[in-house]
Amino acid sequence: MESQKTVHRARVEALQKRMAETGIHGWIIPSSDPHQSEYYADYWKARGWVSGFTGSAGTLVVTRDQAALWTDGRYFLEAGEVLEGTGIQLMKEGVADTPGIAAWLSGLVPRGGVVSYDARMVAPHYHLSLEQELAAPGISLVPGKDLLEGIWQDRPSLPEEAVRNFPRERAGLSREQKLARLRQALGERGCSIMVISALDEVAWVLNLRGRDVAYNPVFYSYLTVGLQEGTILWIGPGKLDSGLEAELAGQGITLKPYDDLADWIARQPEDARFWVNPRQVSMALSQVLGADRVYWEQLPTTLDKARKTPAELASLDDCMVSDGRALVRFFSWLEQTLDSGQELTEYDAARRLSEFRGQVPDYQGDSFQTIVGYGPNGAVIHYGPEKEGARVIRGQGLLLVDSGGQYSRGTTDITRTIPVGGSVDREQRRMYTLVLQGHIALARAVFPRGTTGTQLDILARQPLWNQGLNYGHGTGHGVGFCLNVHEGPGRISPLANSVALEPGMVFSNEPGYYREGEFGIRIENLIVVEDHPDFPGYLRFRTLSFCPLELDLVDRTLLSDSQRDWINAYHRRTRELLSPGLEGASLEWLLSKARDLD
Repeated sequence: MESQKTVHRARVEALQKRMAETGIHGWIIPSSDPHQSEYYADYWKARGWVSGFTGSAGTLVVTRDQAALWTDGRYFLEAGEVLEGTGIQLMKEGVADTPGIAAWLSGLVPRGGVVSYDARMVAPHYHLSLEQELAAPGISLVPGKDLLEGIWQDRPSLPEEAVRNFPRERAGLSREQKLARLRQALGERGCSIMVISALDEVAWVLNLRGRDVAYNPVFYSYLTVGLQEGTILWIGPGKLDSGLEAELAGQGITLKPYDDLADWIARQPEDARFWVNPRQVSMALSQVLGADRVYWEQLPTTLDKARKTPAELASLDDCMVSDGRALVRFFSWLEQTLDSGQELTEYDAARRLSEFRGQVPDYQGDSFQTIVGYGPNGAVIHYGPEKEGARVIRGQGLLLVDSGGQYSRGTTDITRTIPVGGSVDREQRRMYTLVLQGHIALARAVFPRGTTGTQLDILARQPLWNQGLNYGHGTGHGVGFCLNVHEGPGRISPLANSVALEPGMVFSNEPGYYREGEFGIRIENLIVVEDHPDFPGYLRFRTLSFCPLELDLVDRTLLSDSQRDWINAYHRRTRELLSPGLEGASLEWLLSKARDLD
């Protein structure tokens, strides 16, 4: 471990040397790629390569003699452990007295100094905001080239995985229908060309899927849709077979090399007007577009994709049943394995869960790295067990399992917390019940159209707040359909978000509680927004995920009658949906766990 930390210190020092050689006083490495993706190919994981911290959110900033990494509450524990001994300071976002990046740089970079970054990895809106903050102390923010070129000797190559068709009947809308909608929107905005950069939006529009990014069935590409210029898919060579190329060509979709987009944009006439989402393109592309020719606004694809079609929801409902049965088989096996005294680590359990999902015919992989955290590791919100160092699951404690699958019928994400060793102390039972109460409150919410996730977030936190407790992450993220497990633009979170929840949007419902060094609790189902059947103009949630809750962790004295009724109704539905197709020990486990609460 010490040698690894030495490696990361050396990488920071090599970067600082390159900065001095090029006249740069500060270098920023975000968590991103040219498409501003949350998850991206290994080639773009520069922040992780330099610092050793591989969580999905974080920004590394290096000056001539210091380095710091900013991340949010999901990763405080993990980042603290990884960065210790590397010389990189952890900056806890959202915590009082934690300086922002600009404030930190202003105390270290001299007036007239230059801060820079790889222009392919930063979005225009971020550049403009940081540029304004750095202007006061007299620091220039300049888009730059990749300083790691020549330093990162064994950098992975760019992915070359094949792209596949996605069935129109499962998507609910054809490519032609989606493209027609985009052309109509272009005309309404007075624009001539739409540049779609977000990988999941390109995949959604064209009803295609790929394997370029782990856990996310997307592929590196851009899509331009023009009123006169036609539709062009900018993609690497050989990623589509001849049959798929011919099918796209027959629908008026041209293929051109991925790297040629910038030159093509530069050649467009001066009166061309581009519609671009400023949060989804890089500064490198923005500089070619030019400010005078761009309409900066969220694209219609973002909301259209988030509002699942009836066909997508029907497919997802079917998928949830298969996923639920796989979870039942896993938890039944887990209980038997632990009862037998067989040694089992968190890593072993995570691999076995993937194997149970793999028995479902259309399983295509996990939707994110499985989280199996036992005891104190459960308090590390995005803990990912590795083969070396994984904790053995034995004795008494709580085990948190957060997992999901990618299927050709949908994308899943679910968390359950279970007791190990039989005995549960009173405090753990109380905490689990408070989290469950928050989960139920959100699941049962009725709200008027126009309501945002920010307004609803308090429902899941209130039981904990009433006890002076909280959790350091959002309550719910959007979930894609056979796409990214994290999807915008809506979210259920205390962070301000102006996106109103609409029918068809799928979110996670995952309140939690974490006691550092002891245990973590999280209960997560996916929920979908739908019209309320009785109240015009009002909406409600319908729960999509089905797997028994842990009644042995419930303090019945804390529950209201309506909360008991919700649990019993949920368990009845779980039995009805999952029992067919299960047998033997798995069926017995389901019936014993998904029982009514007296």
